[in-house]
Amino acid sequence: MATIVLKFGGTSLATPRRVRAAAEQVARRVQGGDRVAVVVSAMGSTTDRLIGLARQVHPDPPGRELDALLANGERISAALLAMALQRLGVEAASLDAVQAGIACEALPGRARIRSIDRARIERHLEAGRVPVVTGFQGVDAFGDLNTLGRGGSDTTAVALAAALEVGRDGGWCEILTDVDGIHTADPRLVPGARCLASISAETMLALARRGAVVMHPPAAALALHSGVRVLVRHAHRRRGGTWIEPHRADAAANHGPVAAAIRRNLVEIGWDEPVPADDIDQCSGAVIEALRVACPSLEALAASEPAMESRQTRRWSVVVSAGEEASAWELIRARLAHGGTLERRDGCSLVSVVGTGSNAPGTSRFESSDAGLASLSRAIPPACEVLAWGATPEALWWLVGRGGVEALRAIHKACFEE
Repeated sequence: MATIVLKFGGTSLATPRRVRAAAEQVARRVQGGDRVAVVVSAMGSTTDRLIGLARQVHPDPPGRELDALLANGERISAALLAMALQRLGVEAASLDAVQAGIACEALPGRARIRSIDRARIERHLEAGRVPVVTGFQGVDAFGDLNTLGRGGSDTTAVALAAALEVGRDGGWCEILTDVDGIHTADPRLVPGARCLASISAETMLALARRGAVVMHPPAAALALHSGVRVLVRHAHRRRGGTWIEPHRADAAANHGPVAAAIRRNLVEIGWDEPVPADDIDQCSGAVIEALRVACPSLEALAASEPAMESRQTRRWSVVVSAGEEASAWELIRARLAHGGTLERRDGCSLVSVVGTGSNAPGTSRFESSDAGLASLSRAIPPACEVLAWGATPEALWWLVGRGGVEALRAIHKACFEE
């Protein structure tokens, strides 16, 4: 008897009919002999509607109260799914974050799960009941609800699987979504993208951080560090999907690009900062570290080397999601100790190719290949306006001023379709 954690996303629960269909899936697994725990997201666009409702009474809703409101979306889903299961003769109980013992940090809108007290969930499983747990939320040390950010139900599911130690009896976590699995790019944006049979948790984490919306980045990080196997598959198809393997080295099977991703609607902020020679590595480095705390979406791009003759100026560039740019701008301006000129550009996209190489898992073979990077850069149409490009140990990246999807398609074609 394997222990399986099933996570149903909002699209899979968007209507009462889909809730009943999800219940039928769970019932089949229970009847097949598995111990099943379920994690649910809010139905359809419930979260967006609740945010809109909050903004009708406050233009910038206080974080604590907004999270208290948003947490109701998952509660509705959990209660309805538990009802649907009981109608099918399957014993079930809905549990919110407090009842499920999900402890988190006190960070409204972007909390991280600290621990899960598995005792109550285990009691339900041992009694033959299906615990239906609210995703996307936890309770902090003050007893307040905090949400985990967009996609946070993925993280709840993987964290629950880790707490239940599903691997002991051959179990795993399943993320049920509206695509067939992890693709070489988002198939809704790139028609030629193909579904991968498996991917390492390390590479999945890199993809998620670079914009692959199929999995919440903390969920991929948890899978990597906890050793939980995760299957991402279509909610309404019984076969297929992509296995995220925590201990599989992609490099053993594939040297080179694995998948492409895009982050859209970004704002680039750049500055040329004059600094004393003895402080050149500290000044803006401290600014970027402060930005990482204030702006979760931050991507720090490579800084240019200072001019050798003076070693007094360095060019820095960061990108943040729209909505965080005002905070980032003010923080940078306030902390530039030696002056410096700020510039911003809206509507940017960051296109990345995540890959592995022959030296070590997670190392791009293109990292030290200027020719390879230049060749791929030439594949991007000039109209996309490439502003910068570079390489990290995990990926190649291009910052484009417009036409982000067109750039993604061009890079995907060069890497995976030719």
